[in-house]
Amino acid sequence: MSLAALPSLIETWLSTPEERAEVQTVTGRLEVISFSEHKVTINYAPKGRWLECIYDDDLEPMLFEKRRDLIQVTGRVIADDDGHPKKIVEVDEIRELDLSPFVVMEVEAADWRIRPRKPVSLTPTLSDSEQLLCLEHAAWDLDVFGVTRLELFRELKEQVLMLWQGYVREDEVVLSEPAKRLRAQLMQDFEEVAHA
Repeated sequence: MSLAALPSLIETWLSTPEERAEVQTVTGRLEVISFSEHKVTINYAPKGRWLECIYDDDLEPMLFEKRRDLIQVTGRVIADDDGHPKKIVEVDEIRELDLSPFVVMEVEAADWRIRPRKPVSLTPTLSDSEQLLCLEHAAWDLDVFGVTRLELFRELKEQVLMLWQGYVREDEVVLSEPAKRLRAQLMQDFEEVAHA
């Protein structure tokens, strides 16, 4: 073996698929459950690809109840050249896809907080790829998304705080007419309250 070939050989040794696996959440339709092997197969819609993974015993009731429904698998995933999952090599969590409404409650920043004047309920939807949970609320010019419900919740809080900071806490004279209308809507729907 020549010295010139050594770097590519070392790269091959160091670049096993398991090492390139990254933690990721994949949403897919539950297609097959093998109770004897503790294995589920989901259909990843963007590529029409079926992905297998191993599950824990305690998940069987949920998996049986959600058969043929969308579920989310979080774990170490090997992606293809386009970034789409081609194999799930290690599972951290399997959960049902939760599209129940969010009720917007008090949202807290570092030194101020806001709360809705009356309850606001926002229902998430699924993107066309079935990989993102999305929330829209035209009245606030709100459009957020996340891979998991927790990510979506964090994005929602961050966006609401950013809107309040950028439109209500900002000097009204620097705002355009559309921005002033958004400011009025936010002030109608929320109030700023002192820290407890």
